[in-house]
Amino acid sequence: MRILHLSYEWLFRLVRLGSEICVFSMIGLLFIDVIGRYIVKRSTLISYDLTGYYLVGITYLGAAYALREGSHLRITVFTDNMRPRTRIWWYFFVDIIALFFVVVLFVKSVDLVRYSLETGQRSTSFMGEPMWVPELIVPIGLGMYILEDIRNLYATGKHLLAK
Repeated sequence: MRILHLSYEWLFRLVRLGSEICVFSMIGLLFIDVIGRYIVKRSTLISYDLTGYYLVGITYLGAAYALREGSHLRITVFTDNMRPRTRIWWYFFVDIIALFFVVVLFVKSVDLVRYSLETGQRSTSFMGEPMWVPELIVPIGLGMYILEDIRNLYATGKHLLAK
């Protein structure tokens, strides 16, 4: 069990690092593009595609990290009036529903990557990169989100049953 936990922690750190790299790469690329546009009067053509790919990486790779840190956006007007135990049950129920939807998204994103690989889809930009490469970020991020949500559900369920 210890090896599984350490492997998960290592994988989680790797995905978080990927998200951080996407953030800093996007900032750097946008900075270079702005400098190029206003000083050199020429834009980097790759900035349009790559910033979109980086944004996808930030979103999907960062989702599991946000879940772990408890920093996902929650509207608490409804739950603020609940008793603490009822609130925990409510969040447990909502996490189960979210897990269902994320699993569906995960399966469909894997189908999309598989389809892009089978058909050899490429970007229409001048780079012409294979589309499965940036699309692969989505199932990786969603897979990590699923693992983190299951871990949260297990911990919350254990806490609820202990009382």
